[in-house]
Amino acid sequence: MCSTRVILVNKKFMKTDKDGAAVLIFKDNQVLLVKHGPKAHHVNNVYGLPCGTIEPGENIKATAVRELKEETGLITKEDDLAVFPNNYFVSQIKYKDGILRTMSMTVFVCTKYSGILQNSQETIPEWVDISRLDKLDLLPNVTEAITLGGKIL
Repeated sequence: MCSTRVILVNKKFMKTDKDGAAVLIFKDNQVLLVKHGPKAHHVNNVYGLPCGTIEPGENIKATAVRELKEETGLITKEDDLAVFPNNYFVSQIKYKDGILRTMSMTVFVCTKYSGILQNSQETIPEWVDISRLDKLDLLPNVTEAITLGGKIL
């Protein structure tokens, strides 16, 4: 089965290479981001949301739950992931191998979680002041997702 989809973006059809799920967690005036390290596919030291691609047989919320745990050590349940308007994003991301890939992500706001932050082999989770976002090297659509997701709280 081919996981490539063709979607309509800005009145143009665009093929996505991979579809994924991302998680937004807010705490006070901070948001949880992950900094990509040497073992990540993305360029080093770029920040993004805890996010990853859907595995075969997995639903989109299960992907979000799994990726949050893998990338941050935090635990949540599908029932604690809230949908918000316009939570689907598509962007082109350059990987370390130099290939530009078209990626999609469906973003959920996590309303309840447990655990303590833990680094993974690929990422370092970090609470970031929302006022500092413009000073960080962010993956595409991260600021917009934070802005839109924050409106439902």
